[in-house]
Amino acid sequence: VTALDFSQVALDKGAAIAPEINWLRTDATTWRGSDYDLTLIAYLQLPADQRRAANRNAVESLRRGGTFLLIAHDSSNLSEGTGGPQDPDVLMSAEDVVADLEGIEIDVVRAERVPRTVTADDGHGGEITQTAWDCLVRVTRR
Repeated sequence: VTALDFSQVALDKGAAIAPEINWLRTDATTWRGSDYDLTLIAYLQLPADQRRAANRNAVESLRRGGTFLLIAHDSSNLSEGTGGPQDPDVLMSAEDVVADLEGIEIDVVRAERVPRTVTADDGHGGEITQTAWDCLVRVTRR
């Protein structure tokens, strides 16, 4: 397993929990791997051009039949959900992510907006539940 992040703090925390993983400090928009069974991008909220580079690198790092999985804050979360980045330039839809991969031979297994229940303080010592909207994409490389 190889995990990468640009944050040394995140890498140090990860290495403390799972020292058997190969932890790399790098930029997902420029990193290139090869022959992976699975690549995962989780809540990497970047402007469209950088997002596209990171997504393409992740998919192009897969072996044939490998799986790319992305979960991120959906663009609809700004008006319909709760939490997450408030900058629309770093939000995306499943359609945006699939478009990022144009020209790469893939099969789209799942590409949609999904709800995520979050709890928050109600201001009176209790909790309320709210819905956050995420973008979920799963593809396999041909």
